[in-house]
Amino acid sequence: MSNLPDNLMAARLLCATQWPYLAAGLWALNPIAKPGLGTYGVDKWWRMYYDPDLKWDVPGIATVLYHELNHLLRDHPSRADLIPDVDTRAWNICGDAEINDDLISEKNCKWPIDPVVPSALKMPDNLLAEEYYAKLPKVTIKSMDCGSCAGGGKRDHEEDGPSDKGEGKSKESGISQGEADLIRHHIANEINTKASRGTVPDHLKRWAETLLNPKVDWRKVLRTAVKHSMQDIAGKTDYSFHRPSRRASCFPRIILPTLKQPVPITAIIIDTSGSMSQDALTEALTEASGVLKSCGVQNGVNVYAADAAVHSARKVYSARQIDLTGGGGTDMCVPISQALKGKPKPNLLVVFTDGFTPWPDEQPACKLIICLVGESKDAESCPEYAKVVTVD
Repeated sequence: MSNLPDNLMAARLLCATQWPYLAAGLWALNPIAKPGLGTYGVDKWWRMYYDPDLKWDVPGIATVLYHELNHLLRDHPSRADLIPDVDTRAWNICGDAEINDDLISEKNCKWPIDPVVPSALKMPDNLLAEEYYAKLPKVTIKSMDCGSCAGGGKRDHEEDGPSDKGEGKSKESGISQGEADLIRHHIANEINTKASRGTVPDHLKRWAETLLNPKVDWRKVLRTAVKHSMQDIAGKTDYSFHRPSRRASCFPRIILPTLKQPVPITAIIIDTSGSMSQDALTEALTEASGVLKSCGVQNGVNVYAADAAVHSARKVYSARQIDLTGGGGTDMCVPISQALKGKPKPNLLVVFTDGFTPWPDEQPACKLIICLVGESKDAESCPEYAKVVTVD
């Protein structure tokens, strides 16, 4: 902290003073010096890159920090991932336009450079980045690259992020998606607490209300999470010596590997403990049917019905073949451990539960999606390494 330039330290303090409810997010930004960068940028792992020789004034840097933090609060990286072949620069501009019309309305933002605003795109205020992107003409506007916090992939100057297995958990490696969600919720609660005093901008109040009271098509979220995980696994090609390469005849003295592409293997776990009501089990069974369709039923899916023990484990091709037995205590660590020992070993685990259960302390050796069902749910106990989908 003591090695930071004076203007950056003063700007962080000014930003925290003007927008105190954002302090948790502001101080979560880990500063990393990048001489010659010529700007300030933040990556999607909440690391702030700055040029120590940049002579912007304190109010200007404070406004830039506020702007970059808005990219993270509005989750522009995840939203960009939903756009096929997204144009990184164009998406950055559209995200800037979504943010800056709100910031300009506050009257106390002092920009070090001319900000991108909707009027520069010949579009109205108060649209989403997706709306600007859909209508954006050929990009000719000059703008600052905000970094991967604005979405569109890792920039050349950015460091690697935390590994999928949770390794490299030092502050320099950035923070995980689960930690980022906790920060967003903390900020949203701070905004709600102070909103009654009339000191919070309307756009932040609307953001906090949306985050704390989401109106989301959870079926679409679940479907997207499953398909995204499947595509991620299917795209991981690797070399193998199990079969000779077709080019081996050209190099008779060299053993060449061939490329292999793994087939995504999905397993489903359904919590059948006593806390799961009949309605919750019905919801789980209905959505398990949707997962079966998303994953394809050609090779079948291993389904485990379990409470504190596994009562049924079988490969099924339709939801009608699932046997829901159980009714005792709950420990999802048991079926998760058994599923990982199954053959073939799953790449993706989808767990349907009300959340009132222990979870493994460390991330399993596969992707994990938790689908919370039932009238009573415990989302707080869910581990941060999992993707959590709530059925309302």
